[in-house]
Amino acid sequence: MQCNLSEAQSLTVGQLFEINCRAVAAAPDFTELDPEKIELRLSEADQHKLKILKAEKFSATEMKLTVTSYKAGDHDLKAVQIIENGKSYVLGDLKYTVTSVINPQEPPAEPFPSQGPFTVSLPLWYWVVGAAVVLLVVFQIYWRIRQKAQKKKLLQEMQIDGFAADPLAQFFQTLRKQQRSYAFFSGGASSPEEIITFVSELEKAFKLYIGRVFKVPAYFWSSRKVLKDIRKNYRREYDLVGPVIRKALAELSRAQNAKGQMSAQDCMQLNDLIRKQVDEIQRARV
Repeated sequence: MQCNLSEAQSLTVGQLFEINCRAVAAAPDFTELDPEKIELRLSEADQHKLKILKAEKFSATEMKLTVTSYKAGDHDLKAVQIIENGKSYVLGDLKYTVTSVINPQEPPAEPFPSQGPFTVSLPLWYWVVGAAVVLLVVFQIYWRIRQKAQKKKLLQEMQIDGFAADPLAQFFQTLRKQQRSYAFFSGGASSPEEIITFVSELEKAFKLYIGRVFKVPAYFWSSRKVLKDIRKNYRREYDLVGPVIRKALAELSRAQNAKGQMSAQDCMQLNDLIRKQVDEIQRARV
């Protein structure tokens, strides 16, 4: 099949864009594919560079994929494939650029201890133990500096400082936009594709709120690592709302794994739950 990006534009982290595909000779009949089961096959290094949010079939020969990228940089993905029911289909090469509001910086240089001539006569084991202790301390310092640099870089890719509104206002602005965009909030019908997109957008909004409030790269870290970082750096808030954050992340993860099997009612209940969790977190910060 032949696939290309919908338009040439400057993309940013988390922005939605489209891949339009047309079947050619020996390509599958798109009417035989199940949009809810279509997934990308990417290497581990490319996992955050491209993610399918929604797939739409227009005919036997035309299909549109709504995608996003959570990693900034110049991406040149070779022989991108989709998989569905154990079968794989090659989309081809995809080349695009994703930018951040703040340019990532290089990690700081590795610290090395100063050394000088040894003039005191001491047993060899003394120097061996001393060198081991020094190396251990140096390694711990290097590791902490490296972790902080990586965390800072991921926070820059989340663009947590690129918003005019405060975290709470930004979160509720997203919720209001969703309520206007999805018909099931006003009693209308909903498609599985709409529900998948809604859950992904709600998860992104909550993780952005958590990232901005607690300075943690929630887009890229597991729930366990996010909670561990908050407990370490915001102990008072964690003691108050740690279980609240854990519950919200768990419910969003379960919704993502449902793969569009949720009903409109489930979506509205999930929306209310996450909103209440954010309210509890905000009250704990006052």
